[in-house]
Amino acid sequence: MQSWDTALTANEMSAYSACTTWGVFYDHNYIENLILLSSWRGRVEYPELREMAKRLFFDYRDNGKEHNPDFKGRKIDMCLVEAKASGDPLIQDLYKGGIKAIAFNPTKYGDKIQRVRLTTPIIEGGRVWLRAQGPKYERLIFF
Repeated sequence: MQSWDTALTANEMSAYSACTTWGVFYDHNYIENLILLSSWRGRVEYPELREMAKRLFFDYRDNGKEHNPDFKGRKIDMCLVEAKASGDPLIQDLYKGGIKAIAFNPTKYGDKIQRVRLTTPIIEGGRVWLRAQGPKYERLIFF
């Protein structure tokens, strides 16, 4: 499953566009768990955003810089795009390109605080798995 949160502009003071790709697996008790497979963020103009979305749909390990010939492609099963900012045109462009992107409206589930509270039991229950070392961003951003 892939989730996109897109920004409106690409200037230095803008928010980042971001994508996370998650795998769903069952533990030994047959309880669903989530594992972060990849993440990407960038301050890019819309054409670059659209190209990156296409690339990450067909191989979530794509770093956007170089094609690794060892990667045979890992197409995702579900692509969610937040239906705000540049998300609406991205959904349309992906759909035209044969990628079924699903519009997602997070405010349907409340504000950011309410949405965090909805996910807290899953996180506290140890059902969300992250890699041991995060990506090397140029600087840390705290939300």
